Amino acid sequence: MTNTATQMERITTGALFCLWATAANGNPTGGAFSGPAQPSGASVYWNPAALAATDNVPAVFAEVTGDLVHLRYQRTPGDPQDNTVYPPVSFTTPAPDPSLMASVPLPWPWLRLIFGAESIGSGGSRWPDDGPQRYQAASSQTIGVTAMPGLLFTPWPGFAIGFVAGPMYLSVEGKTAVDFGAILNSQFPNGAGPFGLENPDMQGWLSTKMSGWSLNAAWGLWAQPYEWLTLGLGLTTPRAVPLHGSLNVTAPPALAKVAPGYQLNPHAIVDVSSAIPGTLNAEAQVHSIVDVAAMVQFAQRSVWKVMVARVSNAEPQILNGNELTLRTNNDHWTFGLRISGAVTPNCEAAVRFDYYPSAVPTSALTASNFDFTIYEPSVAVRWTTSSKQTFTITYAFGYFVTVNETDSIYSPNATTNSGLSQPSANGVYGGWIQRLTLGVNFFM
Repeated sequence: MTNTATQMERITTGALFCLWATAANGNPTGGAFSGPAQPSGASVYWNPAALAATDNVPAVFAEVTGDLVHLRYQRTPGDPQDNTVYPPVSFTTPAPDPSLMASVPLPWPWLRLIFGAESIGSGGSRWPDDGPQRYQAASSQTIGVTAMPGLLFTPWPGFAIGFVAGPMYLSVEGKTAVDFGAILNSQFPNGAGPFGLENPDMQGWLSTKMSGWSLNAAWGLWAQPYEWLTLGLGLTTPRAVPLHGSLNVTAPPALAKVAPGYQLNPHAIVDVSSAIPGTLNAEAQVHSIVDVAAMVQFAQRSVWKVMVARVSNAEPQILNGNELTLRTNNDHWTFGLRISGAVTPNCEAAVRFDYYPSAVPTSALTASNFDFTIYEPSVAVRWTTSSKQTFTITYAFGYFVTVNETDSIYSPNATTNSGLSQPSANGVYGGWIQRLTLGVNFFM
């Protein structure tokens, strides 16, 4: 059983980060009025210097977004076995996205103390355990939060520099199915072993739970060079999060029959450095009878191209070592346009449209690595009270452009250390997202 045991060494390859199957929910946070040039609770993400657009008084800006994400997958019939027809699968799950900013005047009129907090990529997937996608993803949950104090400098009217930095916490957990038949086949030339692919009797499970801390920072510039023009530029520079946790593999009872004397129910320690993409956000807003704002965002998602985990303290010990996962993300651009205007002296309405092109090549898309091209229109209303408090409500609907994958780069016959030894991802993917954002600004 030496060869079989050697093949078991790499069972976590490819599957480990399938657990990290958070639902696709686009990039920007906050409502339709949020952006690099606009002060809001989401300014901690977009641009902390945007708070300079408000009076230098104690203030709190808060936004709470509730996302409802729906994803669906129809696996290609006959892949990998002839005459196999797979049922369509889907899930719908909520994803909260709160954010907060606060500012406090200091004795110097050109300086403010500011504080920001937000969620980072919180969400999850809830695929059925018996669905045809289970060897790529079954369920996952990601929770990320950051809290950052900082300073806002206003050296002269119409120009400001903001900076915040602080701790960031990330927690990831989930599970995916493991095809032990495919693993045993992989020791034969071209994977031509005797075991049928995705045989329920040879199905096991891999689950993991990891968490860690790191540092996050956001920088920003805000300027109003003319009364009719406002500019904002923001930069986020999060550091990679060193995740540490446990990894568990449950083998099917049938494994003992085909590999007598070999027991595989390992409990191991897993460590991985999780890169968090930095972003560059820019917005220009023209003020006239109606305000028109154009926004662009660059996200360095290429840091997700390849991930390597380190497994240690495993029983049996041959499971110890590095595990490769190929995620194949490219850098990402987002574009937005907002038009707003006064409806009454105390009420303002806005419409906004955001476009998110996919950052994952079509051939690399899987049920655990969603990144659709998304079209997202939104509408919003903002009320200002006599005491200068503002209340905002935004509704958005994002359409995920349907993808028909026919040339998947994944194969159960790929070498187990390639990061590609997963079931073919061929099939049709689609979905949508609905967002409801409530925002409030208090000036004291």
